[in-house]
Amino acid sequence: MDKKTYILNHFYSLYSVPAEVKEDLGKNVPDKIEWPNKLDEFLEKKKPFELNAEEVDWLDQRIPLPFCDGGEIISIKKGKTSINFDIIAAGFMLLSGWQEVMQKNVGSRVSTKDIWQYRYKCVRRPILNYYFDIFKTALEKAWDIEMPLQKTRPAVFLSHSVQEVNSGWKSSIKNELGTFNIGNASYLLGKRLFGKDIWRTVDQIMDLEEEYDVHSTYFFMARKGKGYSDYDIEKEPYHSWIKAVQGRGSEAGILASNGSHNSAHKLGSDIKKFKYKVYANRFQDCRYKVEQSARSLEKNKIVYDNSLGLYDEVGFRNGYCHPFLGWNFKEDRPNKFVSIPLNILDSAMAKRKYLSIDAKDVVNVFNHIADQVVPFNGLVSLNWSNTNFSEFGNADWRRSYERILKSSIEKRFSFKTGYSLANEAKENGLVPQE
Repeated sequence: MDKKTYILNHFYSLYSVPAEVKEDLGKNVPDKIEWPNKLDEFLEKKKPFELNAEEVDWLDQRIPLPFCDGGEIISIKKGKTSINFDIIAAGFMLLSGWQEVMQKNVGSRVSTKDIWQYRYKCVRRPILNYYFDIFKTALEKAWDIEMPLQKTRPAVFLSHSVQEVNSGWKSSIKNELGTFNIGNASYLLGKRLFGKDIWRTVDQIMDLEEEYDVHSTYFFMARKGKGYSDYDIEKEPYHSWIKAVQGRGSEAGILASNGSHNSAHKLGSDIKKFKYKVYANRFQDCRYKVEQSARSLEKNKIVYDNSLGLYDEVGFRNGYCHPFLGWNFKEDRPNKFVSIPLNILDSAMAKRKYLSIDAKDVVNVFNHIADQVVPFNGLVSLNWSNTNFSEFGNADWRRSYERILKSSIEKRFSFKTGYSLANEAKENGLVPQE
């Protein structure tokens, strides 16, 4: 599959495009529409941050438009509709992960400052969806037709990283002793000795979500030890949590340990600890190396991955608010697994060295991101760690999660599981057939 077809397939998965339009767009030079061809020249330069853009108004937003020839965004010349930027180049730059591949100094954790969108202050907007909307508008003018979105409602994908379940008492007691609150410290110690740790909240999360008739994906840590998790997934009661999650209609995936994003063998070793078929993956700490991670995921037959988020910001790492396929640069083809973007990470909002957002205000952050995807019936994906459902110390974060559920329902968002999203991508022809 060439790069043009790759981007057009993503466009087709969103909009109701007639067969005659697809046939014409498949030509080297379409009959009714044209746009500049700047992809090859751009890829040869291998310097994504040097890409300049014209800032234009579209859908009441100011967005950067790369690969632009200037002038009107859409114009009609001699009966042929012209788009004054290269939609294929823009799409490939964002979706494929190319900009991350070309930045050799970027490690396995991509920060906000590492992506091109940061330069134009549009990390919190799904700019590729704006580009696709421009493209859609031009096609409608060229063929004098309407091409509505195929999806009728925006959606939410809920997930929870379960990395620590036995250490809440340590963390909380330390905080309480630091403020000389002996009573609270004693309470926490007693709860640990005679009850269960305050971070064992998986059942509580499921209870809460069932009140709202929603389901989510729980990513369980595969490896125990310093830098990994404080529990052994192969032992009880932790292994039973997987069965409990699945039995109550949610999904269980793997929170793959650091290093597995670079090693198919290590990821495979992690998966074996689960003793059941693993379809969903998230790499620990959002670590993801475009080429190496894709090989690791494909070799282990992962159906969908939820690692492509930013550890220090909320927004759209690939500029897109729908599930998509990355690009295999070695074999020059799309990946065989679906990438579900990760837009909102609770740790990015909570930590002082990142956003440092008060728990009471995070619903406003969610609403902003949600409002961005509404015009495209897109997806908002968020993670809320099990530690932020604690009855002690983190109650505001539990309440903020519940406010997000309420807000989603008020906005008439649907709730999607990862597997259902992956199936939709397959049904829409996005996932290549084996």
